Amino acid sequence: MVSLGIITLHPQLESTYFKEMAKRAPEYRIQVFRFHPKDWDPHTNTVTGAYYDERHDTWEFDVFPLPEFIYDRCFYSNNRSIERYYSIVKQLKEKATFLSTGLPNKWQVHLALQNDPFLSQYLPDTALLSSSEEAIEKLLHERQLVLKPDRGAQGKGIIFLKMTGSKVEVQTHIGGSTKTASYSIDRLNQWVHRILEQNQYIAQSFLELKNEENKPFDARVLVQKNRKGMWQEYGRGIRTGRIGSLVSNIHNGGKIVPFASWQSKQEPFIQKKIEKQMEEMIQKLPYVLERHFGRLYEIGIDIGIDQNGKCWLLEANSKPGHQIIVKTEREAVYKVYENPLHFCLFLASK
Repeated sequence: MVSLGIITLHPQLESTYFKEMAKRAPEYRIQVFRFHPKDWDPHTNTVTGAYYDERHDTWEFDVFPLPEFIYDRCFYSNNRSIERYYSIVKQLKEKATFLSTGLPNKWQVHLALQNDPFLSQYLPDTALLSSSEEAIEKLLHERQLVLKPDRGAQGKGIIFLKMTGSKVEVQTHIGGSTKTASYSIDRLNQWVHRILEQNQYIAQSFLELKNEENKPFDARVLVQKNRKGMWQEYGRGIRTGRIGSLVSNIHNGGKIVPFASWQSKQEPFIQKKIEKQMEEMIQKLPYVLERHFGRLYEIGIDIGIDQNGKCWLLEANSKPGHQIIVKTEREAVYKVYENPLHFCLFLASK
C-alpha cells in the first residue's frame, strides 16, 4: 500500500479537504497520514501524527514511518513561521517524494514569467522594494500603488496607497475587515520602513479592476495534474469583494460566482477577447513555472480583467484553495479530493 502524508501547520484550516481525501484513499490502496513538520524525527525517520480511522470517522494519533509521498499544505503567515518550519520541509524533500516542489516567493516567480516573451505582456509593472524611500518615489510618480508581501497568501498583508492632495490614503485588509488611514508623506515613510523591517514586499502598479457594481473582482482558475500526469483545468470562477474594499479574496469576505454566469453578461466581442487571453495564459503558464522551479501538482491562477477586457496575470499560487470547485462545480467536487490520490499513484508508478 502506498503511503501519502499531508503536512500542515494548521490541521483544522482544511479539515474537510483532508478528511474527504483520506476517506477515499483506501479505494486507491493509499493510506493517508496528517502531520506537522515539527513532528518528524529525522533520527528515526518517523512521524508522530494522525491517520484516518474510517470505522470511527476520526483521526487517530500514532507513530509511523515517514510516508513515501508528501502533499505540502503548509501556509507560512510570517517570517517567524518560515524560519521555524521551512528548513524542516526542505529536509523532508530529501527523504520523501513531494507531489509538488512548490513555488518560491512572488518576486522570483515574477522574474521567471517576465523572462517569457509571451507571458510578460500580462504582468503588471512590479518591483522588489529595497527601502521605504523607493516605495514613496514610485507612489509620487504613479499616484497609486499596491504593496504585497513577497511570501503572502490569501490577500493577507496587502497595502493600497493613493495620493489625495498632500496626504496618502492607506487601505489594509485584515481578517475580512477593511481599514483606512491618512498619512503625510513623512509619516508614511516611517510606517513603510517599519513594515519592510518585518517582511520583504513587492510594489505593483495599481490596476482598476472593478465590476459594474464598483466591487473589486478577479478570476481564479484551478489547474491540476490528472491521473496521467498532464495539466488539466478543473474549474474557474469569479471572486467578488465588497464595495469599499480593493481585494476579492475569499478570506477577506469575497464571494464566488461561476465564471460562465459572469461571462454571459459581457458583450460578445469582450467575451471572445477575455477567453482568448485566459486560454493562452492557462496553456502556457504551468509549463513555464515547472521549467524554472521543478515539478508542480496544482496552480491557482489569479487573473485580473479590466473594463476594456484586458487580462492581467496577478498571481500564480502552488498551494491554492479549492473553493472555486466546491462553490461552482458541485457535481464535480469529488475530483478535488481524488486528484491528489490519482497523481500520487502516477508518481508511484514511475
